[in-house]
Amino acid sequence: MPYPLLKLPYGLRCRLRELSTPMEAYSLQIAVGHQLDGLKPIQRVLKAEQVHIFADGVYVKDYTPQMKSWKV
Repeated sequence: MPYPLLKLPYGLRCRLRELSTPMEAYSLQIAVGHQLDGLKPIQRVLKAEQVHIFADGVYVKDYTPQMKSWKV
């Protein structure tokens, strides 16, 4: 049975956000909707078509046609 996240005290929601991975934080923020108290900062997500890792940096190509490759 799922536990309602918004019933957690504010301090425990903050701690949950600190301990979560970026993908878990994103999922939590999607689950609670607009009531993000204690689950900030907002976790941004980039969907990539290709990721190339080289000695001098990481290159990411987004899957949308309007985006171009850039160095991270």
